[in-house]
Amino acid sequence: MGLWGLVPLPRTLAGEARIETRNSIYRLLDGVCYRVDRGLGRPNAVDPADFIGMRVVGWLMRDDPSRTLSLEWRAGANAVLWRPKGGSTPRSAVALTSPSVAFRQVAASAPRPPRRSRAALS
Repeated sequence: MGLWGLVPLPRTLAGEARIETRNSIYRLLDGVCYRVDRGLGRPNAVDPADFIGMRVVGWLMRDDPSRTLSLEWRAGANAVLWRPKGGSTPRSAVALTSPSVAFRQVAASAPRPPRRSRAALS
């Protein structure tokens, strides 16, 4: 599973939260992305559905000289998302969001969203 799969969930990611970038809103439940809403900005090469099921494992700041992964959000940080290998996923995957403009905890605990297939997300 790797070390990222063993790290306890930071309290800021417990429940429902959202990461906002200039063109997207990543909706999370207990740190796992379950939906991505895209604005009307320029087309993006990455399919939003690729983020579904990925877990936020930290934040990276572009101008941070140490370039270390942080567990605390700051404006402009890129969220680092990770998916372990397993099931239909032959390899683990890591992805970065664009620089974030906001991070909000929506609800400390939330009902689980209905499971949707990748085809339903298109």
